[in-house]
Amino acid sequence: MLNTLYDDREAESILRVLYEDTLDIDFYFLASDPNYFMSDLLSELLYQRFNRLMKNEPVQYVTGKSYFYGRAFFVDESVLIPRNETEEMVSKILSIEILSEQPLKILDIGTGSGCIPVTLSLERPNWQVSACDISRKALDIATRNSRDLSAKVTFLQDDILNPRAFSPENLFDVIISNPPYVTEEEKVLIKHNVLDYEPAAALFVPDDDPLKFYRAIGSFCKNHLKSSGRLYLEINERFGDGVASLFSDMFEKVEIISDLHNKQRFAFCSSYSLCR
Repeated sequence: MLNTLYDDREAESILRVLYEDTLDIDFYFLASDPNYFMSDLLSELLYQRFNRLMKNEPVQYVTGKSYFYGRAFFVDESVLIPRNETEEMVSKILSIEILSEQPLKILDIGTGSGCIPVTLSLERPNWQVSACDISRKALDIATRNSRDLSAKVTFLQDDILNPRAFSPENLFDVIISNPPYVTEEEKVLIKHNVLDYEPAAALFVPDDDPLKFYRAIGSFCKNHLKSSGRLYLEINERFGDGVASLFSDMFEKVEIISDLHNKQRFAFCSSYSLCR
């Protein structure tokens, strides 16, 4: 039945996640065991969850779980489901910043589930990691994930379009953000399981101002990024040139980097001190 909403391969993957999370048993073992006994309680839970899937609800919200960098993060409709592209960005950041000799002070802007700062804190325990988000509900989830995964992250509620939570003394070595970057006109390309459930405020920007959050982040960097700091951003593949132009006045080096699907997905900015 799920293949009426998804292609066969994706439907099988979703069913596997659903069954394994609900029943705590390997999906392929279950499929090969005609004598497997399922209690009435589990049967009812599976039925309820399957009905939610048939309403296009993402399986990550149904199970309350999304994997990122090998770890299970709690998610609900208050936060975006972590994407593979964001995981790719984190991996690149870790590989680049491994050259740093001193512990780094990190800020993630628009943290959502907290997958970026929690992962960085766990992978580099000597880093001082902070994160902010405008949404109180998102921060509650990010805090929960940090606690459950034993990370050390400081969370602040703030609006990057009008930041007030950071004093002039709050300077960072690295600022990271995966801000909203999908334009309203691109909604026709978005699947219903995203449109109907994931938070629109974390996804969409106006057609006439697609770089509004990038400009705000640039202004924030002027006051809160150290002279030798680096900026890492996830971007809309359509606006690589625009993002590069925006930050080229601030940074000596702006790299637009493609993801594994050969789409322009990241902007890495460095040598800030030469252009400040």
